[in-house]
Amino acid sequence: MIKSLVKKDIVLFGEQHNNPISHWLQYEVTEDLNSSRQLILGAEMFESDNQKELNNYLKGNIIYKNLDSLARLWPNYKTDYALLVDFAKEK
Repeated sequence: MIKSLVKKDIVLFGEQHNNPISHWLQYEVTEDLNSSRQLILGAEMFESDNQKELNNYLKGNIIYKNLDSLARLWPNYKTDYALLVDFAKEK
């Protein structure tokens, strides 16, 4: 699967929002694809009015505790979404 995805310009990954296995798979695919090319990740789980807070977190201007208090995060953010957001922050 990864070999075929590497050749694509855009990869959309559907999920069930309350399924930790699908989120783990998203992370694994992202990590594998990133080893062969630069990626841009979209985060549909953030509302547009939380973009400023997300940008500040990704730039290192605020820490997670501030992101958690300033932005509306999903209840399963820590377990299901934080890996991808922190991956984007690192890269």
